[in-house]
Amino acid sequence: MLGATVADVDPGQQLITVVRKGTRVLQPLPAAPDAFVWLRLYQGQLAGLVPAGRDEPLWWTLRRPFRALRYDAARVMFTRANAALGSNWSLHDLRHTAAYRMARDPQMPLTDVQWVLGHAHLSTTQRYLNPVTEDVIAGVLAFHARQRDRDPAATADGGIPCGKFADPVRRPVVTAAGEQLLWTRAADTVAAVSGPADRTGAQLAAAFPPRPVVASWPGTEAGRSAVLDRMLSAPFALDNPNSQQTRRMGC
Repeated sequence: MLGATVADVDPGQQLITVVRKGTRVLQPLPAAPDAFVWLRLYQGQLAGLVPAGRDEPLWWTLRRPFRALRYDAARVMFTRANAALGSNWSLHDLRHTAAYRMARDPQMPLTDVQWVLGHAHLSTTQRYLNPVTEDVIAGVLAFHARQRDRDPAATADGGIPCGKFADPVRRPVVTAAGEQLLWTRAADTVAAVSGPADRTGAQLAAAFPPRPVVASWPGTEAGRSAVLDRMLSAPFALDNPNSQQTRRMGC
């Protein structure tokens, strides 16, 4: 990607031609429309400052004299950004992030993701199917919401009908003898217990309603400035730089 030239970009087809690291083969890859918008703004800032031509480098250093941006310069750029943010990101993390998002899209075949990433074996691409905690929580909450909205009388596997609650604990039978309570072992079936413990599923659902599943996560819609402001302020900002970096890494 860093070795791309101006001729390697085709905004009309939304394609960027790259050189594969292993095979050294030229391969056009589709990119998001926003990528070409930001690229055009970048090129507008450099107009008249760097040589123009289809064979000229696509990326340039910001420090003068202008030079073609190569891996070493890009790595230094990330190093300075990490030092300011207390993070530990790399150029390869951009690839991992894009791969994970594509692999988690149910409408994008995994073989297409394999082609974009240039993996020789599909098993390598399957590593990006491992979910993160936030996605698992959102998916399980959505599952419970769907179960709640189903017909309470429907039973898919002959088990407890949807909307009914079962006591997972086998309770002992409690009998009163004068001032004392005598505990005896319960039978194989769950013994009925009088009082609040004998409430129906509908009563329990009314007493302990599930939290509604939100339609979206506001944090994912925040802009870059808002995210940076939050990450650099309490409770994320710490006095100890090492602890600050550890928190940024999610440890």
